[in-house]
Amino acid sequence: MSINPRDYNCKDEELPVIDGFVLSSMKKDLADFTAYSPKFDAAYVSNFEP
Repeated sequence: MSINPRDYNCKDEELPVIDGFVLSSMKKDLADFTAYSPKFDAAYVSNFEP
C-alpha cells in the first residue's frame, strides 16, 4: 500500500467547505486577487467553479 502525499493540512471532508469559501472570496474580491497576480482573473474563477 502506497502513501498518498498531501499538500494540505486539513481533513478530506473539510476540502469542499474550504474550496467554497475560496471561490466566494475570489468572486467578491476579484479585483484584489487580480491585482495580487494577473493569473487570478475572471477566466481562472470560471475554471475553478464546479
